[in-house]
Amino acid sequence: MANMALEIGDGTAEFGELIRRYFKDWTEAVTAILNDRYTEADATLIAAKSLARIQGALVLRQIDHEHAHFNGAVAELGELLAA
Repeated sequence: MANMALEIGDGTAEFGELIRRYFKDWTEAVTAILNDRYTEADATLIAAKSLARIQGALVLRQIDHEHAHFNGAVAELGELLAA
């Protein structure tokens, strides 16, 4: 999704809005899961960081064709949500 967001940029408003909605939904969903363990501000920050970590790992996977970045990011997110 991050690749698509970068490629589309501001050129296609309808796709840009869908991508923004995807990222917002992700952040809100993870924030909701974390709200019982953290303040809302902290939960939102952790959710945004998890989104960045996963999306960054996907970009790196596309670049070097290694799954370790993505697998590590997913494991971190799983540990965070299970705690």
